Amino acid sequence: MNTNKFLTDLFIQRITFRNENVTYRASLAVSFFNKTTEFEALNILREEEKEQLLAYDYQKRKESYYGGRVSGKIAVSDFTKLKFQEFQIDNGVFNQPVIQCLTKKNCQVSISHANHASASIAFDEKHPLGIDIESVDQKNSITIVEYLTVGEKAFCVNDNIPLIFWTAKEALSKVLKTGLTIPLHLLEIKSFRIVDSFYVITFVNFAQYKVISFFFQDTILSIAYPSTSQLNSSNLIFSDFHQIDLKASVNHGETLVCVNAENRI
Repeated sequence: MNTNKFLTDLFIQRITFRNENVTYRASLAVSFFNKTTEFEALNILREEEKEQLLAYDYQKRKESYYGGRVSGKIAVSDFTKLKFQEFQIDNGVFNQPVIQCLTKKNCQVSISHANHASASIAFDEKHPLGIDIESVDQKNSITIVEYLTVGEKAFCVNDNIPLIFWTAKEALSKVLKTGLTIPLHLLEIKSFRIVDSFYVITFVNFAQYKVISFFFQDTILSIAYPSTSQLNSSNLIFSDFHQIDLKASVNHGETLVCVNAENRI
């Protein structure tokens, strides 16, 4: 099977949340594409997933599906310790990703893609999460300003903030399982502050959730999580992420193989 874009960089990181003396873990995977690199790892997909890939009419949709499924399966495999062929990521009635397997039924995954990038986070359903990724693009940021409320525009002290707000709302809509099918004003942002190199965002109508946003290479990543939880953000620094050798991981079949030497995680 031929595609115009291929996965060239794939990263994984394990993060933790603390809520009422209980630690909840999650696995975050981020993938990037490069048109000049010819590499396929279709064996990461089950036959049902390959059939869904072929069913899409448009090449761009095929690419976003493939990238999202690869990062999704990496995240879920790392979280559950299942082999790639032991589970599949299906689509629900609202096109939301649904994990299907005989075991590990408490695992869920949130998937997002934007242009050349994809991000996925696998998590325990007891501790819901949502993720969004967007490319840093000033033109998109200018367009998004038109959809912000008066209160949100007051926070916009630089060109990146509208994009940060958009990814925050997308992440929240993922954890709510509505997507952006609800009126945007319902997702209005209440507060916005900078903590170290991260942005922490709360919402007017959904006080039970907050979002952490940060830059990851040339993208903005946002993760929505329960506002009563404490996220260990120290391991969200790009240099702390593990770069994965996807081909070696697929061939190995059981553990994720890092790019550097023969390290496995």
